[in-house]
Amino acid sequence: MPLAVMESVLFVRRELGADEALRATETLLEACRRYGGVCVALWHNTLWDERDFPGWGVHFERTLQQASAKGAFIADLQSAIKIGVSGQVG
Repeated sequence: MPLAVMESVLFVRRELGADEALRATETLLEACRRYGGVCVALWHNTLWDERDFPGWGVHFERTLQQASAKGAFIADLQSAIKIGVSGQVG
């Protein structure tokens, strides 16, 4: 599954703030939902370092909250691949 979004691209390359990064991610998630796609997202373990990476942790939490509120299936990549192969959740 190809990578669709990575927080460092939003914050470093695109130079977005936390609210802007969340809006960009929400737009991507909505397109995935609308067309039945999959959104593979990557957050680095530095996301909880608020001093050096401000807003990254908030972006992570809010993205998961938004996705969950819209009924998204959230899993680690290994689990998602297993489910895709078997066709069964759980």
